[in-house]
Amino acid sequence: MLSTRFYFFEVIFSGLDKAYHAHRILGILSFSFICAHPVFQVLRFLPDWREGFSLFVLRQLAAVELGVLGLILFIILISLTLWVKIPYHIWKKTHEFFILVLLLGFFHTIWIDKQVNDSLLLSVWLYSFISLAIISYIYIRFLYRHIGPKYRYSIQKIEEKGDILSLYLSPCENTMQYKPAQFIYISFDNPKIRKESHPFSVSSSPDKDYLRISVKGLGDYTSRMSELRTGDKGEIWGPYGQFYEKFLCQTKKDAVLIAGGIGITPFLSMLQFEVDHPLNRKIYVYYCINNSDQAYFHDEITSLAERNSSICYTPWYADTQGFMNVENLKEHFKGDLKGKLYFLCGPLVMMRLFTTQLNKNGVKNRNIISEDFHLLD
Repeated sequence: MLSTRFYFFEVIFSGLDKAYHAHRILGILSFSFICAHPVFQVLRFLPDWREGFSLFVLRQLAAVELGVLGLILFIILISLTLWVKIPYHIWKKTHEFFILVLLLGFFHTIWIDKQVNDSLLLSVWLYSFISLAIISYIYIRFLYRHIGPKYRYSIQKIEEKGDILSLYLSPCENTMQYKPAQFIYISFDNPKIRKESHPFSVSSSPDKDYLRISVKGLGDYTSRMSELRTGDKGEIWGPYGQFYEKFLCQTKKDAVLIAGGIGITPFLSMLQFEVDHPLNRKIYVYYCINNSDQAYFHDEITSLAERNSSICYTPWYADTQGFMNVENLKEHFKGDLKGKLYFLCGPLVMMRLFTTQLNKNGVKNRNIISEDFHLLD
């Protein structure tokens, strides 16, 4: 259910990335509990361990064999998910087989345990959840691409700066309404890249008559996006993300935006929106990159800061200044880190480090907002 991208779950978990994180944790917990089941079954027969392990020989009752097959498949799929590094498009295909684990476990349960069918409450509980799971799978696997929040856009302009590709898209029919810093899933029609959807932050303001995404060629898919051409069309699903919520609602607090590399993209949308809708607060922007040659959006941020004096912009170059940390922030703010909102977007290591250091300096988690795309792709 948590993989359906329903807005309800996004609100409950304060972002789709948080919902996916919960989905991952629940998967690991489920695996742990299910593995405990055969372990205790074997322990039940001790000291006759041979009889215990005979449960795993596929010559038992059909119900037992379904459970064994489900467990083996679960081990294989969870290993591919957590420990084996494989290309995303292959991983995505293997992930779809989790529905078989669910069905095998379900039929194993109802055939081997009379208590399920003898108890009305237990039957309703089990059948309700299995039904919701199957409906969710059918929706996200087969129906989402047709009836999900979909828009058709075409590429009007392409900009390349170093290894960053910016695509300017305009609607073919209906225009998608979005908030600053939200993200979309997009799939292009170009035959030179795979027909699969990937998430990208929108780096333009909702006030613009175009939608811009800025992409760094990090993986197999994104590196092939250079094959895209003006006029190519694509399907957009969205918008998603709650990154904007505190930025727009808690306007009495100053905002500190800390970006690592391509993590600057949602902040570009937020800064453009702030210029068009100025509020009485300070916004501190830290653009952390390796060197000045990689500061591809430096001129754009500088221009926005010149148009709105509340924006305080600081580029941070690791080759001359070292990696930025909270101690650097304390110097900038003269030791006063509390009473501000901290928005983090960039490499996972960077976000975790800043979160830990901010916590140690008295900043509450509710004032630290981050978005983790590692769980969305």
